[in-house]
Amino acid sequence: MRPPGDAAILISLALILAAPTGLAQSGVSSRIEKAERERAAAARAAASHAIAAKQQARAQAKAREHAASLMQREIEVNAKLRTDEDQTAAIAARLASLVAAATQAQRQRDQDAAALKPLILLMVRLSLHPSATLLAADAAPGQAVQGALIMRGLTRKIAERTATLTAAQARLTALRRAAMAQQTAMRNAIADQKALRSQLESAIAADQSTAAIAGHARAVDLRQAERAGREAKTLTGVIARLRAQQGGYSSADHAAAAHITVPFALRGPPVAGQLVRRFGESTIAGPATGDTFATPPSAIVSAPCAGRIAFAQRFQSYGNLMILTCRSGDDFVIAGVDRFSAAVGQSVVAGQPVAQMADLDPKKPSARPKLYVQLRHDGTPVDPSTVFAAKP
Repeated sequence: MRPPGDAAILISLALILAAPTGLAQSGVSSRIEKAERERAAAARAAASHAIAAKQQARAQAKAREHAASLMQREIEVNAKLRTDEDQTAAIAARLASLVAAATQAQRQRDQDAAALKPLILLMVRLSLHPSATLLAADAAPGQAVQGALIMRGLTRKIAERTATLTAAQARLTALRRAAMAQQTAMRNAIADQKALRSQLESAIAADQSTAAIAGHARAVDLRQAERAGREAKTLTGVIARLRAQQGGYSSADHAAAAHITVPFALRGPPVAGQLVRRFGESTIAGPATGDTFATPPSAIVSAPCAGRIAFAQRFQSYGNLMILTCRSGDDFVIAGVDRFSAAVGQSVVAGQPVAQMADLDPKKPSARPKLYVQLRHDGTPVDPSTVFAAKP
């Protein structure tokens, strides 16, 4: 038998040899626990991120829905206003026609008065100095019969001229009264439209306050538009610079406005009024490269297509000029407006208000503001009326 002391020594040695294995197992367990904790933390972070992403998506969807609702409201009010403006445009056309007719009637009355004046003077001379007057009229003295015939002829001519002058004066008076009535009707129509315009301005302000356009991006677009306006010498040059700098209408812009329904009343020309010069008609500068409309005072100009405002400022002889880059890739040029309702960089849909025409000029009540509309396809002007009737 081994001495008891040897057994104790062996047990001690076994314990000493087993100690590193236990320590190793303990280290492995710690690493496993740490990895599990990290995985759990990562899972919690992922879950939190997913919840935040869902909340953000819901918030963005709600914001888009709210923006679409505001834009829809804006377009609906604009459609109601367009109906009123069409009636005002008819009044403005009648007023312009009456003023032109009154001007012509006054010219005719003045001509009739001028023709009557020498006859009256001759009649006065004849009554005061019959013999001298007959001699002045190449009649021999003593020819009483011929003198009487001259008197009768003058009397008949004076009567005819007087009747013509009286009729001309009556027509002028009637035309002036009718023109005054149309002026009153137009002022009343404009006053009635103020309430709708106020609603529209509120809708536009609410829409712009929620527009999904980054301030930095809008500022960049605005700087580029201003630079293009300064450096380009022609309208073609402005459009080319803007396309090179800003690009076209993006899919994101289309998605933002995908759920907007455009009222049928606004599918047509971008403004109420009368087409006074059509694309292709002869002008001093050659064939017209766009359509020109005579509009009622303060008429709202609507976007003729879905797109983005690329330019909105004064440019050379065009006055206040707006360039709208359409979803199709074409460009609409709108010139002659009094003020803009949409800003550079803003996405718009067809039928949305983008500008407003000048107000009524009290000194020229029959004068109608003129809106020039041009459509460019790959930089070349084409007939814009082909797009007016198309669906947005």
